[in-house]
Amino acid sequence: MGLIKVRDTYPFGVDPVWHGTRSELPFLNSLKMKMSILLGVAQMNLGIVMSYCNAIFFRNRVNVWYVLISNICYGEILLYRIQVRVENN
Repeated sequence: MGLIKVRDTYPFGVDPVWHGTRSELPFLNSLKMKMSILLGVAQMNLGIVMSYCNAIFFRNRVNVWYVLISNICYGEILLYRIQVRVENN
């Protein structure tokens, strides 16, 4: 009854109001790029966790210290560089 119209929120997906607008393509491209970064980071972290589980299972301490730690450091540096670039743009 007020000035603000209340609509149901969407649990998943993109609001259909974006369809047909002038800014639809840039918005969807930006959304896809952000989602691909999140999925890539999740896949990288899953690979690191699985590598750790394999190293523990096969009792390979060298793998834990030299491969796993370097992967974690590389991943953190990569994420930091992406964050700095996003904040500067």
